[in-house]
Amino acid sequence: MIETNNFKSESRKFNSLLDECLKSKNKYQDEEFKPCPDSLTGFCEPKLRSKYEKYCWARPEEYYTNPSILKQIGTNDIMQGALGDCYLLGTISAIAKYPERITRLFSSKTINNAGIYCVQICVTGIWEDVIIDDYFPCFKQSKKPAFANSESGDIWVMLLEKAWAKVHGGYHNISGGLVREVLRDLTGAPAETFFTKEHDLDFHWKNISEAIKNRFIMGCGSEDISKTGDDSQDKTSGIANTHAYSLIAVYEIKKEPSGKRVLRSGEPSSPYNDRIVKLRNPWGKGEWKGAWSDDSPEWTPKLKEELGFKAADDGMFHIGLKDFLEYFYDYQICYFNEAYNYSAQKFKSLTEEPTVIEFELKSPGEYYFSINQTNKRMFRPEDEYAYSQLTLFISRRRSNGSFKFIGSATKADKEMWFKANCEPGRYVAYVLTPWRRKVNEFSISVYGKSATNFNKIDLSNLPPTFFESLLMERTKKDKNTIRCFDAQGEPKIMYKLATEQDGFGCCYFSNESEETQLTATVDFTESTGVQILPPYAGQAPVVFVGPKEEKILVFRLKTSEAKASYKITSTFRRSIDVLINTANKQGQNQLTHRDISINSLPHQGGLSVALNNSSEDSTYIQTLS
Repeated sequence: MIETNNFKSESRKFNSLLDECLKSKNKYQDEEFKPCPDSLTGFCEPKLRSKYEKYCWARPEEYYTNPSILKQIGTNDIMQGALGDCYLLGTISAIAKYPERITRLFSSKTINNAGIYCVQICVTGIWEDVIIDDYFPCFKQSKKPAFANSESGDIWVMLLEKAWAKVHGGYHNISGGLVREVLRDLTGAPAETFFTKEHDLDFHWKNISEAIKNRFIMGCGSEDISKTGDDSQDKTSGIANTHAYSLIAVYEIKKEPSGKRVLRSGEPSSPYNDRIVKLRNPWGKGEWKGAWSDDSPEWTPKLKEELGFKAADDGMFHIGLKDFLEYFYDYQICYFNEAYNYSAQKFKSLTEEPTVIEFELKSPGEYYFSINQTNKRMFRPEDEYAYSQLTLFISRRRSNGSFKFIGSATKADKEMWFKANCEPGRYVAYVLTPWRRKVNEFSISVYGKSATNFNKIDLSNLPPTFFESLLMERTKKDKNTIRCFDAQGEPKIMYKLATEQDGFGCCYFSNESEETQLTATVDFTESTGVQILPPYAGQAPVVFVGPKEEKILVFRLKTSEAKASYKITSTFRRSIDVLINTANKQGQNQLTHRDISINSLPHQGGLSVALNNSSEDSTYIQTLS
């Protein structure tokens, strides 16, 4: 049985290697990521490899007088070098706002004479010991660090960058990326992207302020302001184009007759106050030039004192909320919580069959459920690797054996997740993996109050109607979206048509009448990339729903480009006995002769004629044409 993966700072393998080196008095050299050209160039095209020839490898004692590892951790200690990994360093800078979040990633907290270190990185959703030596790329002439480094002489930033490069096959391979990618892999917590041009000022202010209050980690990315397509600095605004920044803090400035002051905790927010955002450029220089910049007249001596402000080109600056939303494209919030537990496990899966995983949550509360795929930056371009459209459903097993729908997600990406409030109990994850490439491995993770263990179970352990029942329960959750056939004279027969974000859609029918059968033909002939799930099939499946029955027809969008377009033709038929009784009670009497009577009643389906013969010796004959 595979052991469930949790975050652990300690590494047995690292401790063993460190002891070996110290006893032998030999310096450690990483044979998996050697100090050689290949570790620099990674998957770089041959014609571009020459740009790495100006670098050599050197250990910290060759360029630092007294190197240290975790002596001075801080947002402002990080300097980006010659590598285009601002997304990585901007994120590390944001995490370093709380130094303990950096410290926990290192198995070794002090400098050692063996030159061996271990960093914890969450690779494809699994926490791994990334063991490296302390050879770093340096400029050949000066022997100074060429890539990430720190002003203090600490090597923790360099170690994190090197571990990230090793995981992804070389320094060249980590040039360019997304902030949320690093947030997840260095914390284990999910991250969400918010686009600045969506929603209004108040939404973003409340969103960011709440994140700061909850000690969440944030980064952001700038627009291509100068339309250069690179990260050069825009001369007018001072903001670097398409560049990643750390989002450190927000402040609300209240204007009073006596001057400006920072809004105190508990005081009501107001759009009439000045709202400012504190950012940091991982270059360690290059700042915003507009309102609330270092040289801006908005600053008063009192405000400077309150916020510990200093005017210096150190990459740290303030910007008004409105300008932030104009010059920046998006921001990310990472929902890291020191009190939460991380549990994960890898599984291999088939394209055609769902993977069913059981686990238990012992504590009530908020949980994040994630599915992770192998990062595409681990593959060469010629591998033509692509993310697959995976789908996750989570349900809780009830005491009566039925299942409660908890939530779902689908995405063709490195990671997808959703959040839900959960009660204690046993849960089932139902994972669909229509792989596009040969990689057929994913990890599932749960992040929340309770740690858990995962157990893969056979599909046969679930009821045959498990998936249908799950989707039916989800569909019925929002009763306001269920419609009835009132216009057709059937107010007790209802339906709902829905296509959800997880790529599944349904046609749900509920028949609460006493005597009418619904026959619904669902025409999918104008749809593309749609798969009808059993027991239904074909382009125009027919659903029969008898009195007091409910049925659901489920379909799946096979790709993100798929389109569901369908129309429904419905007919209603009452039972013979009901039609006769209704005609006798409500119909028009056509004939009464001794013990024989005829009653007729027009209805939507035609005409009901009830012929009643209670005599013992008479026969009534009528020809219908």
